[in-house]
Amino acid sequence: AVLATLAKLIFEKVYDYPYHAEGLDIVMAQDKPKEATCKGGLKRSRQTGTDKIDFSRADDGAAEEKIEALKAVLLGTHLTSPNNEPRFVGRRDTYTTIDEPTLTSVADEVRYFIDLLFKLDEDISFKDKFGIKTGDLAMYRESLLTDLTQNIKIGFQAKKRESDMTDPVEETLFFYPLIKGLNTLAVAIATAN
Repeated sequence: AVLATLAKLIFEKVYDYPYHAEGLDIVMAQDKPKEATCKGGLKRSRQTGTDKIDFSRADDGAAEEKIEALKAVLLGTHLTSPNNEPRFVGRRDTYTTIDEPTLTSVADEVRYFIDLLFKLDEDISFKDKFGIKTGDLAMYRESLLTDLTQNIKIGFQAKKRESDMTDPVEETLFFYPLIKGLNTLAVAIATAN
């Protein structure tokens, strides 16, 4: 329930709009709890409009083509497309075409997210809900923000080394600095205790 409350708050803050009255449920497979979220999986409870994909039943493979058509990758930047829509990865966005301003823009978005995340303590007490000492929050935030731009470059370079440089970018760049930042934070917490 706490995780659902936190997720709901994040959606409301990001979209600046109240979440619908039905609330939010987080469903995890009991035998594989990480599987549901490892690729950002979402489950819908009913069909809407002309959408014929039914996410309320197990996948039998029949809808794979329709699901493939729905897949999209956001770069993770505040940069927009020419028609002011969020910037999705296109076929021309390869690991060789991503430039310095794009990586800087991703760092700006991650910084915004980290600030938003830590401001949630005003709405849901991290101390009461997660046992995080209020006095430690500033250090945790600072740890995640330290070397943010450098961390995205490190993550991007690592991904470039393991990828075919001519393939389209296959995942958001947003998580690259968070991976390093969370690792650094975990080490700092472990050594402080």
